Amino acid sequence: MFDFFINFYIILLSSTILLNLPQDMIVPKAVLFWVFLSNVIVCIDAFFVINRPDTLKGGKYYSFFYLYENYYKFDTLYQMNDDSFVVIQSWLNICEALISFLGVFLCFSACQIKNSIGAILCLVVSVMVFWKTVIFVWYDHDWLT
Repeated sequence: MFDFFINFYIILLSSTILLNLPQDMIVPKAVLFWVFLSNVIVCIDAFFVINRPDTLKGGKYYSFFYLYENYYKFDTLYQMNDDSFVVIQSWLNICEALISFLGVFLCFSACQIKNSIGAILCLVVSVMVFWKTVIFVWYDHDWLT
């Protein structure tokens, strides 16, 4: 949920592009750091899902993912690959992360056009994250019971 508020903040900051406010960096470095760090975590999470059962207990990657054993007791969609939705979502997370990494990289450019494109990419990824989260929560309706 915290990720949603950071992404909402990115959306608000990216609106400065439309207002043509003079700034060296459209997206603050702290936000870019959060976007980068959260997408590293998203990639680790996608690796966990895509490589199941090797990431589960007894698998060759279990030593890295042993903490997930506690997590998927509560988030039942992460237990096994019986549900293709989680696997598809993980592949799309990787695509989202690549776009996000490109956006962060472009935001550090000295060229204002590249900087603006990077901010727009961060905005697009933020919208993707928001709707992906809405769909994921809606799909996993077990939390309502």
